[in-house]
Amino acid sequence: MLIKIICIGKIKDKNIQAKIDELAKWISPYAKLEISELPDSAKDKEGGAVLKALEKERGCVFILSEEGQEFSSAQFSAKLSGIDSKIIFVIGGPYGISPEVKNEADCLI
Repeated sequence: MLIKIICIGKIKDKNIQAKIDELAKWISPYAKLEISELPDSAKDKEGGAVLKALEKERGCVFILSEEGQEFSSAQFSAKLSGIDSKIIFVIGGPYGISPEVKNEADCLI
C-alpha cells in the first residue's frame, strides 16, 4: 500500500520532521509513505497546485478540512482498511483549502 501526503509549505521544524521520520519507519512494514511539499502562495494558487498534483495521482483522496467528518481511531481504521488503492491525504496551507480542491475529495476529515 502507498500513502501519499500532499501538503502546502515546507516542514521546517526539526522536531516535526523527526516525528514524520518516526511515523514513516513505524508504518514501513505495512505501507510506503511519500510526502509532496508544495510551495506556499495565495489560496487560489495553492489550490491550482494541489489540483495539478492530484491529476498525477489515482487513489482515495482524504482532505483535512475544518468542516470534515470526525472519526474515532477504530472508525478511521475501518475506513482505511476498506481501501485497496493508494491513499492520498491533502493538507492545506494557512488560508485553508479551495472549494475546487474539496470537490476532488472522497472524504473530508
